[in-house]
Order: sequence, then structure tokens, then C-alpha cells
Amino acid sequence: YEQGQYPEAIQHFHYALQVHPNQWQTYQYLGAAYYAQGMTTEAMGAYERMVELNPHDPQLRAWVDNFRAQLGGAVAQG
Repeated sequence: YEQGQYPEAIQHFHYALQVHPNQWQTYQYLGAAYYAQGMTTEAMGAYERMVELNPHDPQLRAWVDNFRAQLGGAVAQG
């Protein structure tokens, strides 16, 4: 991910989620990798799952809501 190899990173994040499906941080990185690839719908889905797995963090929810607003409603709320 940090080297900008987003397609490979996405594959690795999916593998990591098979092993640890409730690791919310992985969804955060997955969302960022999707977004870097222009895959906003997938990014939003990953970010929504991130918040589902970490519901007691209001800052995280606010960030996701702000991200959705910046997309201008292009992505429907999950």
C-alpha cells in the first residue's frame, strides 16, 4: 500500500480479512487503496464496515460521514 501498489495491496487486505475478519483497521487501509484506484463505491463500503466494527468511535463515524459528503452523494449510504 505504502509503495502505491494498490491492486496488490487490495488482494493482501482481502487475504488479511479472511484470517482476521473483524480487524477494523484493515478495512481502513482497504478503503484507502480502493479510493486510490478510483473505486469510490468499494471504498465507501470498506469505510462503512470499518465503522460497524468500531461503533464506539464518534470521530471515525464523523470522518466517514465527511468522506461521503465530499463525494457529493455519489455513493449511497450502506
